[in-house]
Amino acid sequence: MRNLDLRRHTPVIVIVMLVAAPLAIWAATSGGSGDSNKQGLIAERSVGLTGAPELILSIAGNVQVTTGASTVRVECTHKDGRVILKTTQPWPFIQEPGYPYLHVHLGDSPEKIEGARRCRVLGTDAHLEAKVQ
Repeated sequence: MRNLDLRRHTPVIVIVMLVAAPLAIWAATSGGSGDSNKQGLIAERSVGLTGAPELILSIAGNVQVTTGASTVRVECTHKDGRVILKTTQPWPFIQEPGYPYLHVHLGDSPEKIEGARRCRVLGTDAHLEAKVQ
């Protein structure tokens, strides 16, 4: 068996260690996107098909209405805690291609959409409240 010539192989070993080691550590410690583990409400600002701002509220996980109703109440609050959006939405929310969860599109004035800081869905068996992202 041949002896390992360290002078010849050291640069390759160093490069592999500098690239492979951080990648291996990152892969081992990262939890991925976590979408499959998310539970509850996800509230995001978006722009609708007409170009108007909207909020998209998505339900991650298995959530049911508490009274068997066909609607839920949705409220969004301003940073001072004042309710600025209040609506009743059909339950269950819709399933659309391109969205991983059941969701609803909320439209209102640009000031209210931009002013919304937290949203909640009332009338379900789970506490659904989230900060608007």
